[in-house]
Amino acid sequence: MQLGFIGTGEITSSIVTGLSSSGVTAHSIWLSPRNSAIANGLANRCKGISVASSNQEVLDHSDTIVIAVRPSAAARCSFGIAFPSQSSGYQPSLGALAAELV
Repeated sequence: MQLGFIGTGEITSSIVTGLSSSGVTAHSIWLSPRNSAIANGLANRCKGISVASSNQEVLDHSDTIVIAVRPSAAARCSFGIAFPSQSSGYQPSLGALAAELV
């Protein structure tokens, strides 16, 4: 499974660190460049992490998307990106499917 994260703050950092410590395989997690310091830090510290150049690239490489941004930023982060019909997503702070956000 290819897992993608839009938003790279505390929620993403905690989830990715936990997944990585449990043996995630190479190139199975894609991170958005939203907070490049955290994204690049995770990629350097954990195996199997790729930092995308855009949110669209995260979606293009992922089967499941986690939108881990504040509710006030959710619409702005999803503006202009095309969600594939086969993808699923979850927005932790809203508890809503990503498809409901766009």
